[in-house]
Amino acid sequence: MISPRTATLLLILAVWVGGSIPLLFERSHGRLMQFLSLATGFFLGSVFLHLLPELAGEIGGALSPWAWMLGGLLLLVVLDLVLIGRQGHAMVGWGALLGLSFHSLAAGMGLGVLLEEGFGAWILLGLALHKVGEAFSLASAMRLVLEKKRSLLLAILGFSLVLPLGMLLGLGLRESFSQRGGQILSALSAGSFLYVAVGHLLPEVFHERGGRLAKVSFLLLGVALAAIPLFFEGPAS
Repeated sequence: MISPRTATLLLILAVWVGGSIPLLFERSHGRLMQFLSLATGFFLGSVFLHLLPELAGEIGGALSPWAWMLGGLLLLVVLDLVLIGRQGHAMVGWGALLGLSFHSLAAGMGLGVLLEEGFGAWILLGLALHKVGEAFSLASAMRLVLEKKRSLLLAILGFSLVLPLGMLLGLGLRESFSQRGGQILSALSAGSFLYVAVGHLLPEVFHERGGRLAKVSFLLLGVALAAIPLFFEGPAS
């Protein structure tokens, strides 16, 4: 078993690795579209391969996870059309940050409940790969909003701290922890991901006719990358 402190540091490092990849390449329109295609596939894969299967077994009640998922989508609709409105690509970056933060906080709370038990190597590897994909997708989306690398690095820094915060909350609330809170956050993030991916990223990536085969290839690669952690969920350490 890997100690909680070591696991936390490795997951933070995974965020920095993923978030730094888009910064290693010179900013160009073609490269940005490739990264956004990859991010779009990752967001869609996260929704349909991870979040929805987790929520599917929790149907029931007036405030079921599906209602919260709709709430997450409508929240971004309101932010986009009413509050952000004319600021162009702002919702792509900030919406991605909001949705990923919901998701990371929920995951952190769930891990915090089990913090004292430590982490199996296979499970930690799956989590780390997922964090790399999340941070890469976030950095790619934020490049539409933030031109300065310093601002982008600050956004990545903030995101890297969300998971440890969730773990601390889960640890502090483990005796009274209810899965309901984590399910609500996961549902909100699913709705946010869907709106950002379908409402903004897909139109942004494919509004130009050129290079569509390459863009589709990167999109499918993003879905495949989102699926990789599924292979690490079964084995124990």
